[in-house]
Amino acid sequence: PCMGCSEPEFWDNGGLYQAVSVPIGDIANTARYALGLGAVAGTALGVVNNIVKNKAIQELETISVQELRKRI
Repeated sequence: PCMGCSEPEFWDNGGLYQAVSVPIGDIANTARYALGLGAVAGTALGVVNNIVKNKAIQELETISVQELRKRI
């Protein structure tokens, strides 16, 4: 059974766990910044991914089955 050890008034000089700090700023403003930063980061990563993919496609070497057998 639960003894309530995480409660602030636990009989053993307080709870066993420290309280988690609560943000005191404007949560909506922080959420807007996070959303904007996430959108910018996602767009930047998409551009980088597209550049890397296009470079890999350009460097792709097409070989025939006969050439492949010679390499093995």
